Amino acid sequence: MMSDKLNRIFESDELGLLNTSQREKPQTSSDRLESAFLEVVDFYNEYNREPSAKTTEMAERKLGVRLRGIRADDNKIEALKHLDSHDLLVPEAPPESIDEVFSDDTLGLFDDPTGILTLKNVTKTKKPAEDYVARRQHAKDFESFEPMFIKCHNNLKNGASRLVQFETERQIMAGRFYIQNGVMALVAHMEPRKRNRSGDLNARMRIIYENGTESSALLRSFARVLYDGGKIVVGPGDEMIEELNVINDDDSESGYIYILSSLNEDPKIGNISDLYKIGFSTTSVEQRIKSAENDPTYLMGPVKIVATYKAFNMNTQKFELLLHRVFNEVKLNIDMIDRNGHHYTPSEWFVIPVDIIDTAIRMIISGDIVHYVYNKDAKTLEENN
Repeated sequence: MMSDKLNRIFESDELGLLNTSQREKPQTSSDRLESAFLEVVDFYNEYNREPSAKTTEMAERKLGVRLRGIRADDNKIEALKHLDSHDLLVPEAPPESIDEVFSDDTLGLFDDPTGILTLKNVTKTKKPAEDYVARRQHAKDFESFEPMFIKCHNNLKNGASRLVQFETERQIMAGRFYIQNGVMALVAHMEPRKRNRSGDLNARMRIIYENGTESSALLRSFARVLYDGGKIVVGPGDEMIEELNVINDDDSESGYIYILSSLNEDPKIGNISDLYKIGFSTTSVEQRIKSAENDPTYLMGPVKIVATYKAFNMNTQKFELLLHRVFNEVKLNIDMIDRNGHHYTPSEWFVIPVDIIDTAIRMIISGDIVHYVYNKDAKTLEENN
């Protein structure tokens, strides 16, 4: 029991000099893991969606990569289950059909009283990139653009306008319509192109979408989405867009860029998924691969031509350098032995989806590939920042 004298001492301590502070309990690895996951939960609470690992917004991308890493670790998933109020630890299953998407429209976002959202003569494409979806917002003055979309659709329907394949960033300009992931988009305004610190040209744009939303996107980011099957609406007076792709008398045919797949039945080759050779030939590809089964360049086996592209003004050495710079991390590293017993390491074979190769080759031909790198984990071409 404390004496009266000690009681008086503590009672007279008006400044609290005798108070002792409690030492904070050191954080454990479990505490740090929970704290990291709760930041992802806070993001979901604020934006009603999980953070994207592909966006150029670095703070969100950091959380997206963190969530992806947690999902890949069963131990972390088990440790965080009690905090997962939004089922973030289980990736959302993709819809089985487009009908499932529309039938789940509880907010009526796909209601279309004007009919302008009914696309015709437009092929289905992939889901929009996540960073674009995240940054779209309602266009308050959409009523001023709506007649333009209706007219554009009518022109496509009656043949006054048509769709052409998007090929290069030079084809993006104000006042033009584009088909991005199955949705028509209008570049309503584009600021003058300026060079960034890396010396690359870029420009901020206002893009209006036919579903009544808009985004403030950078030219190169918009181009990145259009490279994946994007189209340009070409109508009367739009000759400039087509001229960017026209081959004229000043262009010289260089040869053929080709994509090959191996038919070699050797398990160490045949069991590799998405294995393709990307090459360049000044002669016909059929002539080039006649003796493939005897050539270590072609993995000592027959090959199948997947695709060919006629190239103009192509510098062979430049093509190979660009190819290896972009896909160096997924280059096949294998030792082959030819008929004479000599060891050979074949080049230009890469483990990569063929649709990515198709996009990359078009970008190499246009010259835009210098702005992009391949992310082997996400299996996407991303801007080289």
